[in-house]
Amino acid sequence: MTSSSEPPLVSVILPVRNAEQTLGRAIQSCLAQTLSRIEVIVVLNGCFDGSEKIAEGFAKQDPRVKILFSKAQGGVAHAANQGLAHAKSGVIARMDADDVSLPTRLEKQYVTLKADPSLDLVTTQVRLMNSQGKGMERYVEWVNQQKSVADFRGMRFVESPVIQPSAMMRKTSLEQVGSYREDLAWAEDHDLWLRMLARSGRFQQVPEELFHWYDGPSRLTRTHSDYEQNAIWRMKAFYLSEELKRQGKTAVIAGAGPQGKRLALELLALKIEIEAFLEVDPRKIGKTIHGIPVHGATGFIPPHQHSLYLLCVGGIGKRKQMEKWAHQAGLRVGAGYYCCC
Repeated sequence: MTSSSEPPLVSVILPVRNAEQTLGRAIQSCLAQTLSRIEVIVVLNGCFDGSEKIAEGFAKQDPRVKILFSKAQGGVAHAANQGLAHAKSGVIARMDADDVSLPTRLEKQYVTLKADPSLDLVTTQVRLMNSQGKGMERYVEWVNQQKSVADFRGMRFVESPVIQPSAMMRKTSLEQVGSYREDLAWAEDHDLWLRMLARSGRFQQVPEELFHWYDGPSRLTRTHSDYEQNAIWRMKAFYLSEELKRQGKTAVIAGAGPQGKRLALELLALKIEIEAFLEVDPRKIGKTIHGIPVHGATGFIPPHQHSLYLLCVGGIGKRKQMEKWAHQAGLRVGAGYYCCC
């Protein structure tokens, strides 16, 4: 247990919004870590159930538990930033009020982060609990495959490559990008990862299942407008437009289906030049979509060096086929192409 004269090695930030049924389990899983030199900052975000009483009970028993209050209107981003402002450690771990950290989670992440000063963030393998559907199961299976620095950097536009409450980060890395943005119309966590990765952030996974992520009908990804598909596409397009400008390239969208068309509309609204769509469907080749010509995929081999290819097809199988085509064409993920869905 951390003494008053011994600063914590890790500050765990745990925003709470009316989670009396699960909060005790979440806090207890943090206090039971093999890395005991920690503080657990519970940020009560406009709670009106029994969450405050539960948190106070833990704080009376264990001085490592700290309690803060934030207004509900600020949401989870404001609550997390408030916790960050009060964190005494230079290493920040996130936690949610309905999840469970297995006993060695923090220790193994901390050792990995400290062993490589170039790393900004370390995550772990995750087990989905209480699944509400195949969509979330597929997502967790995919996110568990993101293990290396290259994986996180190359796949960041497909989905959020980090399950937020499983993350451990350097406080300085968060501060360099302005931490969580509170004025967003899309998901605050994926936005943060995209900003960190755009600055050459380095993420890595501890390849062990150290976190239980509980699914449920009230999860923000299902109930809040910031996580709707329209918001996700706007976010992707915004950061892709920044990447296109940084590289000084035009866009070529590989895939003229619903996803590719949607991305094109968002990029056009941001004044991004789209050179062409690429398609394998002969019924689309030779036509125009949003005023953009549709070419056959093989017609652009070798690829144009001044273009960034955005692979935009639904389904893991089709995505893999597109990646194979890109590699055969000599494209490199991050410089020549990105997967976008």
